[in-house]
Amino acid sequence: MSDIKLDELQWYFVAQENEWVASYGQYTLKSFFQPIYTQNIETIYGYECLIRVYLCNGRTISPLDFFAYFLDEDELVKVGIVCAWLHIRNFAKLSLNGKVFINIHPNMFACTQTIKNATSQIHNRICEEGLSSEQIIWEITEFKESNVQKFIAGVEEFRQLGHQLAIDDYGQQFSNDERVSLLKPDIVKIDRSLIQEFFGTTNATYLPELLENFNQNGICTVIEGIETKEEYERIKHLPFSLIQGYFTGKPYSMSCISNTNFTNF
Repeated sequence: MSDIKLDELQWYFVAQENEWVASYGQYTLKSFFQPIYTQNIETIYGYECLIRVYLCNGRTISPLDFFAYFLDEDELVKVGIVCAWLHIRNFAKLSLNGKVFINIHPNMFACTQTIKNATSQIHNRICEEGLSSEQIIWEITEFKESNVQKFIAGVEEFRQLGHQLAIDDYGQQFSNDERVSLLKPDIVKIDRSLIQEFFGTTNATYLPELLENFNQNGICTVIEGIETKEEYERIKHLPFSLIQGYFTGKPYSMSCISNTNFTNF
């Protein structure tokens, strides 16, 4: 399939039963939420918003495959912003407590520098949905930014409004020490690949030292991708702050959360 052009599709938000969905031509996008726990797995700190993509025949496709259709970088940023709006609406509808982690391409921040009042408009929409700026954590994905100066300026505007910043998948592509040094994020999420390295025998000291270094610099860390109790037992002594993975909670749909009527999974 060729790349998708947003100006060739009509996209819109639709209230469907107990949730908002976003429609793009033959695609329907839905929000799922995965809990992020404190290290002792007793308290939910927040939720990562994840997108699920459905075709008109009900078949699902991989979100990675869906985003790969958008070969034009500007188009990718646009659809990322649509996903962010969808998640914010649904998170507000659920009235969940805690932080909301929203994945976003780094170029979204650069885009806000070329559109008049873009940052304040985004911030005001979030407030209109009943969320506070302190709840929002923009989780910057591992892709390269196209303009460093605009990227930094956009990030700082959101921070001045009280939003927080996380670097996603540290250890992958451009989620690295250079980006940490550039942005001085509030949170760094450690990619599962580094966890797997730690479980091996070749570099068992790297991860503990990395986490301790982040701690010393006032950066909160999230261990990602912990899938089993055995994995948790092997990492629970490390100096991290938060944990995410199937062991502590899989991604839940809106209907699952609403029907079960809980805020802690």
